[in-house]
Amino acid sequence: MTEALNPAAAPEEIVEPVLANLSAIELSLNSKGQLIMTSPDHPEGLVVNPISAFPFSAPGEEMALMDEHGKEKLWVQNAAQLQTLSANSRSALNEIMRIREFRPEILRILSVSTYNTPSEWRVLTQQGECDFVLKNEESIRRLPRGELLLTHSNGMQFVIPKLSGLDAPSRKLLARFM
Repeated sequence: MTEALNPAAAPEEIVEPVLANLSAIELSLNSKGQLIMTSPDHPEGLVVNPISAFPFSAPGEEMALMDEHGKEKLWVQNAAQLQTLSANSRSALNEIMRIREFRPEILRILSVSTYNTPSEWRVLTQQGECDFVLKNEESIRRLPRGELLLTHSNGMQFVIPKLSGLDAPSRKLLARFM
């Protein structure tokens, strides 16, 4: 019988997230590019991974700092709380988040192989031209702020910040999928 079904089993201890007093926290990058959190509880430093609670609807707002075992070490409730970090700590956190949340911005849609899915797309991003495959219609999503998110069949995500920012031929190609 599993613990969940065994009423005699001791319930798991519910651990409330630690709301951050970020003025006592220092974040830095080590030589391996990992984010290290130094705090009164971890003066030797602890490798942490920032996980955004709402990466699309509220990027840079609520986030957790998780240790290497997936345990939450710190909960950041809002962006104002992040402002209490030192400038060096904010810089280290921003660098990790920039890498973690990398989504190339589509500037122009150059071609689409077919108007059915799966389809091969050739796009121009800020990083240059790129080819990717849209697996199905759900691979294009509207985000709360009006952005479009296109997901490659391998999981890589591309963003179109404003539909109006695309040229007319790109909008025409995209319209067939919306």
